[in-house]
Amino acid sequence: MVISTPQGLLGAPLTSKEAALEESKQEDSADLERRISQEVALRQTRGQTTLVSLTADGYRWLQETFPTVTAVVGHLPFALVPFAFAMFVLVQALVTKGWVPVFAYGWDHWVRKTGTFGCIGGMGFLSVILCNFAGTNIGTTILLSRVIQAWVEIRRHDPITDRNFWATVYSMALGVNFGAFSTAFSASLAGLLWRDILARKHIRVRSLEFARVNLPIIAIAMTVGCAVLAAEVYIVRHKDRFYTPYAA
Repeated sequence: MVISTPQGLLGAPLTSKEAALEESKQEDSADLERRISQEVALRQTRGQTTLVSLTADGYRWLQETFPTVTAVVGHLPFALVPFAFAMFVLVQALVTKGWVPVFAYGWDHWVRKTGTFGCIGGMGFLSVILCNFAGTNIGTTILLSRVIQAWVEIRRHDPITDRNFWATVYSMALGVNFGAFSTAFSASLAGLLWRDILARKHIRVRSLEFARVNLPIIAIAMTVGCAVLAAEVYIVRHKDRFYTPYAA
């Protein structure tokens, strides 16, 4: 009995690895032909090419070519992008209507009464609270940054001290970061995304439970953070005036 072996291009018998590679190439070719025939049949069934069909074809190609990237991008919170962009519009509207200078005058009055400790404690408390009501920590950061800019401008003839300015800025940075994880899901985009991920897994977290667990955490974290910040500001910063473009 004679056993035939696969022949190569020159008639020599193929090894087992070469035979497996040749068989794999034939399977890939058959699979490609099958996918092409399916695509042609789908196009014939769908009829005229439209923008929707082209988009669907492009998305299907991305899924086949970059499956991991497409899956990750598909879960990104694109619906929140207009929401974040609207925060810039709303804050600019407050600037245009003159509300931001009003807030700046109020903050200046508070600083004159309380000093450096008031800068740290007041801005820390204000930034954490506003994160829950002023359009996440992004909207809070934009709003408070414009308030600080207006505060510096109204003190052009009576410059604020370097210590008070940086105490305010650092305290705001501390508050908007800790405030992102505070008493409401809407304190940050990450909180909203986290709730959405849990909802997909049929896990429900009530708002009151979220606030009850986080309130002691944020209170302790902000107290310790502000205390450390106060020590650092008194050591590093001085009582000379803060240099601004408005200062002579």
